Amino acid sequence: MTLNEEKILREKIKDIIRETIFDYFSNEAQKNDKSKKDDKEDNPNGTKKISKSRVINQLKSKGINKAQFAYKLWPEKDKDSARSYFYKCLNHETNDDGDVYSFDDKEATELRSMLNNQQI
Repeated sequence: MTLNEEKILREKIKDIIRETIFDYFSNEAQKNDKSKKDDKEDNPNGTKKISKSRVINQLKSKGINKAQFAYKLWPEKDKDSARSYFYKCLNHETNDDGDVYSFDDKEATELRSMLNNQQI
């Protein structure tokens, strides 16, 4: 394994760990906010989170033109803004208020559809 390949592998592992930790804490926060009668709905929400993290991992793969996804996801934004917002969501960056950027369920579904249909 070359040094470059090792570096890429380390970055992918870090991304997977970040996603796992983010998903874990997101799921824990959702569980704490729900009442006991809503506990039966945890499984579908957990499935959505897993799918969202898979979409994010696919988007972070080498050879994916992320900019094209951003343009298609937000056609109303100018290209610079769409790319910037896309990368912030993809990398779960925080804004000045401490809120984390992320794709909502609708955006994740659209991205999954684009990936599955190879629309980009």
